Amino acid sequence: MLKFDTNHTLIEGDLNKKKGNKILKNIIIGGLIITNLLSFSGCSKNVPCDVQGNHAHYYVNDDYIGRYINSEKSFMSGLNRLDNYIYINEEEESLLKFINKKDLFRIDDNKNAIDSITENHRDYKEYRYSYYYLMPYPITRTDGKNTYITYSYIPMIGYSWTNNPNRGNLTGEERVCHHVYYGYKVTKNAKGVYELEKSKPVDSIEELPEEYIYIKEKFYDIVNLYNKDEILDYEDGPEEEKEIISEEEYNQSLSKTR
Repeated sequence: MLKFDTNHTLIEGDLNKKKGNKILKNIIIGGLIITNLLSFSGCSKNVPCDVQGNHAHYYVNDDYIGRYINSEKSFMSGLNRLDNYIYINEEEESLLKFINKKDLFRIDDNKNAIDSITENHRDYKEYRYSYYYLMPYPITRTDGKNTYITYSYIPMIGYSWTNNPNRGNLTGEERVCHHVYYGYKVTKNAKGVYELEKSKPVDSIEELPEEYIYIKEKFYDIVNLYNKDEILDYEDGPEEEKEIISEEEYNQSLSKTR
């Protein structure tokens, strides 16, 4: 059974403790998944199932982070279905629907997958640099009934970040990139409706308060170590469609537009 605190608010139940004929307690990265996920990719048809009674199957994403869903579809909410299942009652089914709607995953069910994702989350330094490119802009002209559009180019300067301290055009600005993590807790309000609360950012999953037993598929941000309120962005970055030019070409193009 699901467990609640004395106020009937904090949910602490562990659905993995309900035994089915096949129970998935952990997804072990490296070979314990025997279901061919590729056979389900790109479709959402029902998968044959001989299990009798109300039950939920285990679904996983590409990082093998998973949750139980009361469904026989091969593909649900971006997740692929495995054969592993648990039996559930009506209350547990209601909770699972809420968890699925909010895109939640239990931390203790996914410890190995989470560790695999976070093991390389070490602090690293980045350096800001400038680059030059030509930005196209349309010129419209009308000749009688016909309208013509041609393009000219404006020299522009952009900025982005690199972890290469020897890259050209460095501006001298630096930052240390640091990962922070978020958890979620599910509660019931006085009307018996499930509610979701997000934790404050912490430096590791282990530092989450014990009642925050869930994560979302995107459960971390990269911030400035010296200003953790600053979630890092990379400005406009040199995209593939931009025509990158040298500083000399930039200066020559700029002089022509004056």
